[in-house]
Amino acid sequence: MGLTRAERIAIHKKQERLHVKKNAPSVAELSEGIPTLRSTPEGLVEYVRYNNQLYKSVYTPGSTATVPANPAFHVELEVDEAITDTAETVPFDTIIFDTKSGFNNTGSGTNPYSYTIGKGFEGIYYIASSLQIDNIADAHVDSILVSIAHNVAGTDVYYKNWIYPQANNANFATTTFSVVLDVKEGDYVYVDVNLEGDSSANIEDNFSATIKYSWFEGFKIN
Repeated sequence: MGLTRAERIAIHKKQERLHVKKNAPSVAELSEGIPTLRSTPEGLVEYVRYNNQLYKSVYTPGSTATVPANPAFHVELEVDEAITDTAETVPFDTIIFDTKSGFNNTGSGTNPYSYTIGKGFEGIYYIASSLQIDNIADAHVDSILVSIAHNVAGTDVYYKNWIYPQANNANFATTTFSVVLDVKEGDYVYVDVNLEGDSSANIEDNFSATIKYSWFEGFKIN
């Protein structure tokens, strides 16, 4: 059975759009018991007249939807680091930014000098690093091995980059390289370095606030 005309009118009245006017009303503007919505410096406010007095209720947003920032970090080396023919994690000690607080820039705690993937942030990441190495003892270094290491459930996977010092710059070498990784919650990444040969060298820190030599960074792509 269809709706009567009276029922259709009643439904229409229930669904009438509320109009928001500007500024607070005076008591004289309102009819007893009939609410009105107003846009005021306080925000969205509902007013109603009752017993010839004005009452109000300030609305608050039911939710504030924001898009969370993707994980991203950039860390640098602020103190020269001596290296030898023993592999070591590069101790990046200065965090420039770290949107999800995933980087441990200390030599203690969970995953020292590494970036750990937090809960809810697994996915595809771009990871990159640059190192400048100097004070290389000429006659004893065959090559320098720099790796971005990805620890997956306790197993390290190394993305290696070899540097071969040339005769005309035997005391100096630099490299910048990157990799795209599929990472899971709890995985972590770090930079590993060692000399091939019986010698020593330094990873150089930043030359100045505007000239950066050694850094490590990454961000979530997808």
